[in-house]
Parts: sequence; C-alpha cells; structure tokens
Amino acid sequence: QIDSLLKIAELVTTGQLTREAAKALIQAAFPLLAAEQVSAIVDSLQPSTATPDVDPIAMAAVKAIIKSMQPYGKPA
Repeated sequence: QIDSLLKIAELVTTGQLTREAAKALIQAAFPLLAAEQVSAIVDSLQPSTATPDVDPIAMAAVKAIIKSMQPYGKPA
C-alpha cells in the first residue's frame, strides 16, 4: 500500500499527475483515510528538480523506434 502512495506522490512531484487527480486516486484506494489526511499528504508534495534515471540503451532504442515511425522527410 505504501508503494502505491509513493508512486502517486512521484507522479505528482514530476508533474505527471495533478494534485486533484492524486487526491481522488488516494481517496478511492484508501477510503479509510480522511479527506484532511489525503490533502495533507498531497499538498505537502514539492515539485521535483531531479531528473529520472534513464537507461541510455533503452532511450536510444525508443528514439530509433520513434524515428522509424515518422514519414520520410518530415521533422520530428
């Protein structure tokens, strides 16, 4: 359960999930938490300035796949 909360927190701090959506998800997943507790958790999150660890080989593969999917002569 803690892992789920941590993942939601990570998504908020990296800007991939809004605070409102995070609150709704947490409330649905953990109905025994009071709304005030959920708000306290989510409202305390700060934006992350860290860059996520990315496997350079995996990133190169993703870029190659994306490039192969683009029509010839058109910029990405």
